[in-house]
Amino acid sequence: MDSSNESIQGISSEAFHAAGAELWKDSGVYEFVDPLTHLIMQDPVVAADRHSYDRQSIAEWIASKGLVSPMTREALASGDLTPNTELQAKIHLAFAAQHDNASLARRRSARRCGKYP
Repeated sequence: MDSSNESIQGISSEAFHAAGAELWKDSGVYEFVDPLTHLIMQDPVVAADRHSYDRQSIAEWIASKGLVSPMTREALASGDLTPNTELQAKIHLAFAAQHDNASLARRRSARRCGKYP
């Protein structure tokens, strides 16, 4: 067994997951992830509990569980879902920047290969 496996086995599962969660939060995409599906939100909305969710996931939650917050387990004052346009803009900007960086990297690589002037 190598030393990296031994060091991982030497810490508790809770500590390992807490460290991973902190790294994930620091990654910049944590706020883009729906707390119900753990996927990047396509249509972020704010529910009555003031948490953001993807519209489809929170709508399905409310349909199956009723007006109960998935985050706090307390009653939701209403089923109203308000578009989170600020978060939507951040998500679009982040992925546009990622796309631009990938395009730039492909062009640089093509130049090195002589395929792009």
